[in-house]
Parts: sequence; C-alpha cells; structure tokens
Amino acid sequence: MRRYFIINLIFLTVICTVSAQNVAVSGQLKGFEQGSMVRIIVPEDLFSKLEHTLVTTYAGQNGDFAFHVDMKYPVYAHLAVNLKKGSIFLEPGQSYQMKIVRDTIGQHGSIFDQQPPEIDILKGNTSLSNRLGNFNEIYNQFLLAHFRDIYLYHNTVVLNNFKKEIAGKFSNDNSPYVKNYIRYSLASLEWAARTSTLNSFGKKYFVGQTVLYNNVQYVEMFRDFFKAFFESTLHDPVNMNHLAEIMPTGNFQKLDEVFSKVPLLETDTRVRELTEMVSLEKYFYNNDFNRWNILRMYENMSLHCKYPENRKIAHDYYEKLKQLIPGSNAPDFDLPGFSGKEYTLESFKHKFVLLAFFKTNNPMCENQLSYLKKLSDHEDDDFTPVVIVAGKNPDYYLKAYSSQQYPWPFLLLGKDILLLEKYQVVDYPSYVLINPDGSIAMAPAPMPEENAFQRISDYITEYKKNVKN
Repeated sequence: MRRYFIINLIFLTVICTVSAQNVAVSGQLKGFEQGSMVRIIVPEDLFSKLEHTLVTTYAGQNGDFAFHVDMKYPVYAHLAVNLKKGSIFLEPGQSYQMKIVRDTIGQHGSIFDQQPPEIDILKGNTSLSNRLGNFNEIYNQFLLAHFRDIYLYHNTVVLNNFKKEIAGKFSNDNSPYVKNYIRYSLASLEWAARTSTLNSFGKKYFVGQTVLYNNVQYVEMFRDFFKAFFESTLHDPVNMNHLAEIMPTGNFQKLDEVFSKVPLLETDTRVRELTEMVSLEKYFYNNDFNRWNILRMYENMSLHCKYPENRKIAHDYYEKLKQLIPGSNAPDFDLPGFSGKEYTLESFKHKFVLLAFFKTNNPMCENQLSYLKKLSDHEDDDFTPVVIVAGKNPDYYLKAYSSQQYPWPFLLLGKDILLLEKYQVVDYPSYVLINPDGSIAMAPAPMPEENAFQRISDYITEYKKNVKN
C-alpha cells in the first residue's frame, strides 16, 4: 500500500504521442458527509498553474465513489473532496482504488489550519511516482544534512559527491521525465552553490535548450531562475522604467524588443517569450503597475507569441490573473433565501452589494451582524449587505432574519460549495464588495478592524462621483 501525505500540489505531465486511454478511479470517503463532491483538478499548464476540473462526481450513501476519465499523459493532480485538496498520481490505462480520510483535528479552523485529506492507494500502478518519490526522499535528506554547506559555504565538493551518488543510484532509469526531473533538481543546488554566473547557468539549462513544458521541476526552476535573473540585472534593458512606459500601450512587439536586448535572451525567442510572461506575473502584484494593462499584454501575447505553446500559456495567465480583480465580472450565484425566494447576482442589479460569507456556529461571524447593520444604516438605498450562510443548522441567522432587525437577504450556501472557491473564501467571515454593474469592487473587502466602515463608504462616494462625471 502506498500512502501519500500531500500538502503542496505537484503537477506531472509527460510528452508522448499515444492516444488517450481510460483511467478508472474508485474509493471510499471516511469522515466526510454523504453526497460529498469528488473532483479531479489538473493544470492547464505548469507555468500559469491555471486549474481545470477534469471530472466531478458525488459520493454515495456509504462514501463510495467511482469515475472514469480519458488521459494521454501521467499526471499528479488535485483530488478534491468538497473543498479539501490532496494529490493523486494517475497514469493512462490504469485503475486505482483508494481510501480518503478527512482531517478531523483542524476542521473547525480556517483553511490554513486544516490538513489535506489523507489518501491511501489500496491498488494501482504507482511505479513512476515511486521512483520520483525515492529521489525526493534522498534529495530532501541531503538538504537537511548539508543545507549550510550548499547555501552558506557553497561547498562544491559536497555537491559533486552527491551528484555522483545520484548518478549511480538512478543509472538504470531510462525515463526521460525522471532524468530531466533529477537534472533540474540538481541544477537548483548548483545555482544555490553558485557554481557559475547567472549567464552561464542560463545557457547551460535554459537558453538554446529544449523547453520542457510538462516537467514540473524544469518549470519551477525556470520561474525561480528568471525572476532572480532580472532582479540581479537592474542596469540591463529590462527595468521598471522601461516596462512602465510600455505596459499602458499593450504593445507586445515593443515589450519583446526590450527583452531581446538582453544578451542572454537575444537568440532564443521561445525562452524569451516565457521569461516575459514570468516577469509580467511578478509585476501584476506591484502597485506601481495597472493590472488591467498587464492583462491586456497577456491577451496580446496569446495572439502574437511566435509559438503555439506560448500563446496557450499567455491565455492561461490571462484567465487566471483576471479572476476577482477590480473591474472584472463577479461570479454569479443562484441561492435560496430564508424567505424561500431564489436570488442571483442579477437580483441586486444597480446596487452596491457587500457579500458577507458567514459560517454557522462561528461567534465572530455572529458578532459582525451589528457591523453590517451600522454600515447599512449609513449608506443609501443603493447599498445592501447579502449574508451567505455556510454550514449546518443556521438557527442563529434564521432568528436574526426573523427579528426584522436586519432588513437584507440571508442566503443558504447549501451544496453550492464551489461558490466559495470562485470567491476565494478561505476563512470566515469573509467579505466581497460588488459594484452596481456587477463588477468586482474589492475582493476581499476589508474586515471591520481594518477601518472597513470608512474605506467602503469612501469607495462608494468616489464611485458615484466618477459615474456622474
């Protein structure tokens, strides 16, 4: 039996030319509610990490579930039970039986306090996964024993001895994926030990080399290296001043001209386009740049990059980063209210809506009803809180609604738990402010202790002023 304790998601796809083969997955949930949702989630690509739900099913009365899916490539994917995500390794043409056990210790805390479900593989082919796992175990033990040697003292003797050890232990493994996974894992140690200059390292492992779009270790090394590379070359053509001039134009050709002046990237268009995307992602979270300008650049790259793989990645970046940014469309919903009426986002058209995601049996959520009342009384009729209640036994909120002290809708989340994922709710209470046109205003909106009353009021006043002008 192979047991996985997965916290961070690792994706694995292998380039091959075989046609899709069926994968059968079945198992039983322990500690989860009857009818729990079970999903397989895979990345659209390893650079953007935009997630895509491949298949969805629901557990039966005894927690049993089963599904079939066609796959061309082996993959480490998220296996999600409701909103809890673990990881499972799937290979085309294989069948898997498993037991999934819920974390019962941290289930009442925030999502940050909770452990992923424990996945026991009872039956299935995990040979490739085992080989990677064996390498990772050796690699991690080496890091624990020699972290200071590599990262502080840059001891190349220790590093070279480890490389020889790995070469001996995995000399008979002919899998291209495994070989490249090991190669770029060791490359990260070479980089940490400063065995060469940035330019030399870039030429050895990336520029002029085959781009391994589907190797997770290659992609992580690529992203980390080029982020550091541009931070260390402040006097090169790529700097914030140049980018700040180009971003508002959305002109990809001008952006590419700037990056092409970097000597390392001059001759490799494929790699250069990918470095541009990695850099744009970093600047997307920089307040000195307008996010919509960066999104427009990704959109143009999805049309004008030279290579189709890069155009697809640019499109995925665009789709991922635009989620919940101010001005984007707020995710719709269709939920029942305590009154029995069904509500959608359209029900609140032409109003500012403060979505309040509350959980039953949560004192902090219950106490913040008074904050919502104060804010509602302060604003005009074109503002309304909307409380979305998650969890069982919403008696407290039903009583509050019936008291008529809180004249706004109380909605039941029920089984529409994916709405929490769409709004990126990771803790309770959580707030999102939506504009009258249905676009995102603040996501997340500030909490009461973050001067929320004043900030939300000021935003609404400024928004109305801009609409009039």
